[in-house]
Amino acid sequence: MHEKTDLPQPGVWHIPGSGQTTITIDLVHEYNKITPSDRGALDRLLRRIIHPASGPCRVQPPMMIEYGVNTTIGPNTFINFGVTILDTTTVTIGEWVQIGPNCNLITVTHPVDDYEMRQEGWEIAHPITIGNGVWLGANVTVLPGVTIGDNAVIGAGSVVTKDIPANAIAMGVPARVTRFVDPQRSERDQLREQ
Repeated sequence: MHEKTDLPQPGVWHIPGSGQTTITIDLVHEYNKITPSDRGALDRLLRRIIHPASGPCRVQPPMMIEYGVNTTIGPNTFINFGVTILDTTTVTIGEWVQIGPNCNLITVTHPVDDYEMRQEGWEIAHPITIGNGVWLGANVTVLPGVTIGDNAVIGAGSVVTKDIPANAIAMGVPARVTRFVDPQRSERDQLREQ
């Protein structure tokens, strides 16, 4: 199931056509039909879809993953409803990550200046890396080649086009760092006051 014999190589122009996507799309369709409360069935099928090095994690259906084998998800990560992962090349998601509803992780892009190449279906992929403890708000889109550092927070609706450093809070289209996580502003203090 997890053989990489006909998968596109990162950073190399190619015309898609891997049989792996057909297998994965069928498994994802099956996954999306499982009752969300049947965690055991979801976990077993998710293990068949994503990279075997992934830890125990939770992905709420419905979801869409293109290849599956190129996506590694760290333990204790939660991915909410409606995620789309176009993992033409590697998508690495760290531990304790929270991904809000309707997020998109897109590793692939198409020719911009060469209309004929675009018509012929050429594409190129660049890996996405999401560090440990990251939170992506609802409707965030992460574009090809982006790395998001540990403990970063990306505001809802943002489009991440460039790397985001660790502990940064970024938002907007395109996402820009607005400040850094400040332990002095910890919500835990509010929790203690309740």
